[in-house]
Amino acid sequence: MSDHEAVSRFTFGPWRVEHDPTEPQLHMIGGDVSILVARTCFGPSSAENARLIAAAPELFDALVKLSSEVMALLNSTSRDIDLERTVVNRVR
Repeated sequence: MSDHEAVSRFTFGPWRVEHDPTEPQLHMIGGDVSILVARTCFGPSSAENARLIAAAPELFDALVKLSSEVMALLNSTSRDIDLERTVVNRVR
């Protein structure tokens, strides 16, 4: 699966947290047309959970970049490290 195929499986960021005072949850909104991507119920950690969910696109971008850098490092230092390469490919 290419990076583009993986990215196309979720709503593009940035995502943001919104609260509708008429509803008892926080909404994570994403995309250019304000698509609801998730909701959390109110509770002791709801704001933190909402911010973590809203950070998903940025976290995914960082994972893709790190994965590419690790693969480049593995390819440049040794061609015999199959276990590490397998782990990195599973992450991608």
